[in-house]
Amino acid sequence: MAARVRLWCCCAAVDQASPMNPLIHLLCTLTLVPYAVLMAWFLLVGRIAASTSPWDMVDTLAYTANWFLWWGVAAFAASFLVLAGMGFVARLRRLALLTLLTVSLAILLGILFYPDKAVGGGELLFLLPCFLVVGLAAWRAFKPG
Repeated sequence: MAARVRLWCCCAAVDQASPMNPLIHLLCTLTLVPYAVLMAWFLLVGRIAASTSPWDMVDTLAYTANWFLWWGVAAFAASFLVLAGMGFVARLRRLALLTLLTVSLAILLGILFYPDKAVGGGELLFLLPCFLVVGLAAWRAFKPG
């Protein structure tokens, strides 16, 4: 009983048996932020490149910028804050790890397979932290206990 001490923080129980788990989850979440921005940039460039005329290109850019400035920034920040915060709540930790695994896999696969060219060693080295987040989240989400 002494090994599992519970504290009440922000109206939720935080498990103190392994205090590094929430910090590792927070670092993994923060590691994904630049990759999510890169994936959003790839999608934006892809939408602009699919435009048929210069006016359609400007229209697509204006529409996307309008949506992003009204909803995108707030939704992006809120989703990553909720994802990071879920790792600090003991009851939600497995759900947080599965969500982190899903988000990191989607970002990684999107960055790897969205461009039409072959992936080289430089790209894989650049994506190494994202691969580590996928591996760590999968290991922690599916380990017994």
